[in-house]
Amino acid sequence: MKDKFLKYIKSGKKKPSKIEDSKKPKKSDIITKPLIEPSTHRVIICILLSAVMALLISPRLKIPELTYIPGDISKHNIKAPEAFSVEDKETTEIRIKETTDSVLSVYDFNSRLKMNLKKGPCIFFNGQKSF
Repeated sequence: MKDKFLKYIKSGKKKPSKIEDSKKPKKSDIITKPLIEPSTHRVIICILLSAVMALLISPRLKIPELTYIPGDISKHNIKAPEAFSVEDKETTEIRIKETTDSVLSVYDFNSRLKMNLKKGPCIFFNGQKSF
């Protein structure tokens, strides 16, 4: 008997009493008890009101489906589904030729430029010494 009792104590298991069993909530209480509280009533009412308002507003949100024939004038602004550009190839080629003709093909080589660049900082620092 002592051996069984010592094993029971070492295992750390606690025998549930009849009083503790009665304090445990039932599964049905876990679901229904929060619904009885007034704070949950407010949440449920808000959810229901928002659903009703969404249903009332949704029929007013209709997208007009207008069909246009080429040459018709639109009553509203129409936005293209994606950006696109139409290239006029003939005009583009003409303008490219005009710009290439307007650019001068003369290259002016300045042989003194390298010397002037070297002298510039020297002149600047020599001028600072005089102050």
